Amino acid sequence: MACPADAVTCVRVTGQVGAGGALPVTFGQPFRPGDVPGGATLIGRDDRGAPVTLQLDARATHPDGSLRFAVISADLAHSPTTLAILPGQAPAIAVPAKPDFDLGVEITVFSRQVSVVKFGDRKGTTPGVPFRVGQTITLAIGDERFSLVVGPTMSGGDMAPFMRIAQAFVAVINGQSTRYGARWNGANDGYEKLWVTTIRRGETFVVSADHDGPGRVSVLPYLAVEPPATWVAALPPKTAGAVWLAGPVADEQAIVVPFTSPVTGQVHPQLSARLHVRRYGQSKAVRADVILENGWATEPDPRNFTYDIAIRRNGVVAYHHEDVSHTHRARWHKVVWSDGFSEPEIAQHIPYLLQSGAVPHFDPTLVIPAAVVQRDVASFAKRDTGPLGTAQVMTYMPTAGGRPDIGLLPRWAVVALLTMDSGARAILFANADAGAGVPLHYRDKRTDLPISLDDHPTMVMGPGRARPRDAFPAVTIGDSPWTAQIAHHPSLSYLPYLLSGDLFYLEEVAFWANWVLASVDPVYRGGSAGLIFANEVRGQAWSLRTLGEAALILPDSHPMKGYFNSRLAANVAWYIKRYAGNADPAQGSVLGIIAKPDDPGVMAPWQQDFLFMAFGQLAQQGVPGAEEVLRWLGRFSVGRWAADADGFCHQMAPAYYIKIRERGGPILPTWRALFELNWPDVKVCPPAFPFGEPDSAGGYVANANAVLAIAADFDIAGAAMAYRRLQVEAPGMVRAFPTNPTFAIVPRGIRR
Repeated sequence: MACPADAVTCVRVTGQVGAGGALPVTFGQPFRPGDVPGGATLIGRDDRGAPVTLQLDARATHPDGSLRFAVISADLAHSPTTLAILPGQAPAIAVPAKPDFDLGVEITVFSRQVSVVKFGDRKGTTPGVPFRVGQTITLAIGDERFSLVVGPTMSGGDMAPFMRIAQAFVAVINGQSTRYGARWNGANDGYEKLWVTTIRRGETFVVSADHDGPGRVSVLPYLAVEPPATWVAALPPKTAGAVWLAGPVADEQAIVVPFTSPVTGQVHPQLSARLHVRRYGQSKAVRADVILENGWATEPDPRNFTYDIAIRRNGVVAYHHEDVSHTHRARWHKVVWSDGFSEPEIAQHIPYLLQSGAVPHFDPTLVIPAAVVQRDVASFAKRDTGPLGTAQVMTYMPTAGGRPDIGLLPRWAVVALLTMDSGARAILFANADAGAGVPLHYRDKRTDLPISLDDHPTMVMGPGRARPRDAFPAVTIGDSPWTAQIAHHPSLSYLPYLLSGDLFYLEEVAFWANWVLASVDPVYRGGSAGLIFANEVRGQAWSLRTLGEAALILPDSHPMKGYFNSRLAANVAWYIKRYAGNADPAQGSVLGIIAKPDDPGVMAPWQQDFLFMAFGQLAQQGVPGAEEVLRWLGRFSVGRWAADADGFCHQMAPAYYIKIRERGGPILPTWRALFELNWPDVKVCPPAFPFGEPDSAGGYVANANAVLAIAADFDIAGAAMAYRRLQVEAPGMVRAFPTNPTFAIVPRGIRR
């Protein structure tokens, strides 16, 4: 996409021109510092030279007062269109009347019977009685019987054999029965458990177990049959909600509507609808983002619900889905348009997005082959992207190893960013939608915001104990496919919000950042202070990334902007006090080393690299104090790649763990001493990297590629040289980046 020379940036729009002769479009746009000074306005011009009225809803500003982020709306005359965004004063125009729109949501809530079958009698680390190889276990479910012969890997008293029996029965039951279904939820509800339910509604059944040998099978009731009950939520005739967009092109309001019973008038205690209704003037289009939430933080008896849903637009069913399994503290959404309109395809100008500083500076010259995107799209088509589907996101987040979702942005996000391909963007947004299903969405009914540490300083969404007044009600029915974990959580909604400007994704950014704060034990986080240091180093890295996303991109007027900014500032100040500004050799490290929290004798270079990347992004966006910490971290993250003359071979830099001190002593102060402690037999530097996956785009060498590129932008000594050398010494990594660009970050060439 070529932008006109006089444009700040541009976007390519493809979509459906409606009966009114206009294509409605709204998108998000980050800006470089100083490009749009405070109070400045922007105008639009299409690729035929015609002026386009732009509505600029300013959202966030840079420290110098210039525009950081805005939501831009327009009604375009034709498609496809390259819309140029230019500085200038738009003429005053009459604001056209926005169209009326009728919207209603109906859910029919019901429950099937669910019973839990547990295999074995393991208690914690105490093994149970094992099943014997060759014995037969038979489950009778109603009038059907399902048998399994215990194999060699299923015999044993610890968790793994019992888990394999449960998993095997899932395949047996689902493969043989047309009346019953089974699932295995993994760590969330006990590895040894099998969940059994009916396919038809309203049926009851009895489960029993029989086996011809040792071992124990127990059956536990979980959920009884509940008859269907209908609940409705409708857009009020006189819409009154929080204003998200307002101007000559489009208005959008966010309206919270409770579900009520048409029979009793009772309000549903847990489920609610949030209707984000956007009306365009010229095109007369209406876009409604219908959000279903099960996330009140302090309402009693939180639980999962199952329902059928129908969304009616002007009296006609626009969307229908059966058997939605809505887990507690989760949300999902569906966008519907008025007749004749659909979601347009938008492609932002890639170089300007990268230059804005809102995202890391991934290589703008990197060409992602079309075949790579096509394979991604074909693979993604097999994923569950329905309501509360898990899509491509790792459901068991403690899973270690190379993963496509670990990084400043996930692999799929970087592919979408560098290609603006419609299929890649669809994957990006679908994975963000999946993240809304993770049970970490705690909304305060009093404020209608994510529940606050200011009001509940000891609340816990992870380990720790809350004071009684801050404790959340226990979940009564809460099985979920998700296990969230700080040390491996991805960034799912930040880039979707940057590209779309949609309020749904902004709220996701806030929910995840709040979870990051509340997932640290209150004793270690300082109660309401929200300190995140009591994590693995990689957990600290991704926590700062997620917290920074919220602090920087939330609108300046948002009631939680100061909340997240103050916590980010407190965390940066903690790192300055503990590390960057600490001259005590017993506490600090002249080489910029952070010890492994649970083993002070070693450190993980790659985890500290993640922390360097997170601080690099904060520093790039002007967070006070972040650059000071970055430079301290750079002593090690960069220094180990540039200390050959001081006795540390850079070929050993991508080590997994390294020892950092003699027994009981301080962290070693010289590169030579550090190297000799770890590789006492290495007298000559090897010609190549002996570890670190140098031919991979996702290994520890690739992590260092990102670190050195960021460091070069801040003129950290040795970074530029080490970065250039790495491109020569790791050609396999460079060749792999077009397939996996997660760490394909390059220096910007200039430093802000």
